[in-house]
Amino acid sequence: MLNKALFFPQNKTHIDNMLPVANALQAKGYDVHFLSASKIYKQNIYNDSFPFQIINIDLSTPVSFAFLSSFKKIIFLRNFVKYISLLRFNNYDYFIYGNDGALQRVFIAKYRRVKHFLILDGMISDYTFSMLSIFRFSDNPINDLKRKVRDILKRVLNKIFAYLPYNYYFPSDVGCSDLDKIFVLSDYINNVIYNQRIKKTDIITSGMPRYKFLNKNSLVDSPVKNIVYITEAFVWHNDSFSDVLQHKTIKLLVNHLKSNNSYDVKLTVRVHPRDDVRNYDYLFNESFVSVEDSQINIYETIQNSNIILGVNSTVMLEALYVEKKVIFLFFNNEYWRYERSFLTDLFFKKVFSEKEMMTELMVENDCAVEKEKLEYYFNPNPEKSVDIIVNAITKND
Repeated sequence: MLNKALFFPQNKTHIDNMLPVANALQAKGYDVHFLSASKIYKQNIYNDSFPFQIINIDLSTPVSFAFLSSFKKIIFLRNFVKYISLLRFNNYDYFIYGNDGALQRVFIAKYRRVKHFLILDGMISDYTFSMLSIFRFSDNPINDLKRKVRDILKRVLNKIFAYLPYNYYFPSDVGCSDLDKIFVLSDYINNVIYNQRIKKTDIITSGMPRYKFLNKNSLVDSPVKNIVYITEAFVWHNDSFSDVLQHKTIKLLVNHLKSNNSYDVKLTVRVHPRDDVRNYDYLFNESFVSVEDSQINIYETIQNSNIILGVNSTVMLEALYVEKKVIFLFFNNEYWRYERSFLTDLFFKKVFSEKEMMTELMVENDCAVEKEKLEYYFNPNPEKSVDIIVNAITKND
């Protein structure tokens, strides 16, 4: 009897990582299916020529599950548990996820006989900060103290919730689910997840299959300097304070580029897929600024750029990997919030004022990237990642 694997992606990035793994499993004789929760996540991630059988979850939500209120999430999850019980997924041997949110944790809790794997894409870091830093640096200490207390409670309770039968009703940090194995992008991420994992979970630095298309820098020969600003989905994470600061940084950047006539620039503001382009309407009338969303290939935008700007994004590490000049901007007295993150490494170029930024924008990129250092944080390893993941999944078959 064939072993059966069920893939549960949430977005197109998950699909890009999963398809090569699914093809390799099928080549080994495994029966492979994919699950679709597009009516819940409000993302249509499958095309008409998708090569595997798709099992549709016919439940739906009025808005994306992430935007439901806590009460409505609980009501929906109760119905979701009943629904998947009727579909009888216990004939599968493996569940392979792209994240371990509430819906995925329902499967983990209900099908404990099955082996559960997570292909965890993206940069994961420690974004906590100390009490001392709040009192020393915060412009809003009351709110930051509340956030600090919530984070402490969440981290403590995470490890307790993971062992409870109804853990999917509670919030959780990534990698805190009762998984068999987690595949990550780099040794740095491995160490971060190790400190918040469930004890039995094996964490494997595999790289990610989707990065097979990453190419080295093709130098842009143009009299116009192409600059890309990468935004973050702060609103989606209910972090309105950071979102305000993000827009403040973009406005400062635009004003300083306008006032500096020493060279021609084109600025592209790349809006995060979980953000709304309409939130950037104040840029629409700026002649040298364009605002783009996920309908445009981000990697083509990076390839045609000279400089990548932002605060904290996996895309910025991807740009470093293809030897683009990358600058992390901290204009608003907020660097202290990243005191435990990967950004504290001097390897990453950071600027803290508009003057520093304008100086850096004038300096040409020498493309001198210390690969060994970068690969500790970001190591796509596309040539070997599929074999590493597939061998780990099928190890005891």
